[in-house]
Amino acid sequence: MVLALIVVFHHNTKYLKIGEFAVFAFFMLSGYWIHKMYKEKYDLLESPYYSFITSRWLRIYPTYIFNLILVLLIVFVFKWSPEGLQAYVEDGDSRFWFSNIFLLTYNQLPVPLMFLVPAWSLDIELQFYIIFPLIFLCLTRTKPVWVYLACFLVSVIANTLLHHIFQGTVITGIHFFLVGSLLYVTDYKPGKSAVYLSALIFIALLSINYLHPVLRTNMFASNRDLMWLGMNYHELFNTALAIVIIPILAANVKQPSPPTDRLMGNLSYDIYLFHWVLALPYNYFFAHLPLVQRLPYFILYFIVTLVGSYGIYKLIDEPVERLRKKWIKETKKPVGLEVQKIR
Repeated sequence: MVLALIVVFHHNTKYLKIGEFAVFAFFMLSGYWIHKMYKEKYDLLESPYYSFITSRWLRIYPTYIFNLILVLLIVFVFKWSPEGLQAYVEDGDSRFWFSNIFLLTYNQLPVPLMFLVPAWSLDIELQFYIIFPLIFLCLTRTKPVWVYLACFLVSVIANTLLHHIFQGTVITGIHFFLVGSLLYVTDYKPGKSAVYLSALIFIALLSINYLHPVLRTNMFASNRDLMWLGMNYHELFNTALAIVIIPILAANVKQPSPPTDRLMGNLSYDIYLFHWVLALPYNYFFAHLPLVQRLPYFILYFIVTLVGSYGIYKLIDEPVERLRKKWIKETKKPVGLEVQKIR
């Protein structure tokens, strides 16, 4: 939930521009949970790969399509996104519709054609779902250390020598997912001192970035193009923040999840998408206002985002989740019968 709210403020204010960090942290958490679920649940089913892909598709796609329909209405019917409409008139083609409908390759669209901007990370997430079973297979047949080293090496090459080829694909960000996977495989359990130190370093890095005039100006700028050692500083900074909180994430996944926490976790996906749907009309009508005049409308926007996200969760996510769990339960291997046949 916290990561989703960071993204909300990232998109609607200039004072908290660490949305990339939140997505990177989410990728690490996803790497942990996907590895755990695949090994402990999907690998026990009759058709692991098919069951896994179908299950994850049911988790992501219905809510995404609902929000996409809302965004298309806002852009094409209500015309509350002039920039998006103009971009479609100039460059909209079959690629636009393919990426929006199927999500894959969405992150390779020009930014003006990303009508539902947060969905870029869903494209990366889906790509990871497609290739993870292969990584899992390699981990079961080869020493894990070599598999992880090979994957990290591929990521380094994709981000340097072959960046022009792999830009916008999961290959350039797979290291975040692999960190989460490693947390599961190693069963890393940080002590309290490591968690506290992680939090202190995170706060220190964030404070330096806000207090340093040049770094603060770059963060608040629209392009954030400050370079350091030949690389984009803002991206490096967000990556560093994500790395620093690894002990916090490792401790978090070990904590028991009461019903309220699970609800907050489930709502984070709806907030992540729906906040952008409302951000389009909010910015269309109120972005030009001074901060003081805009603040009441932002508070209203924020409340409607939370209430609307809860409504989407109850009307779409919950029914689909029940269907998904029922389907998974019905596709479990009849282990007893198989053992009898072997005997």
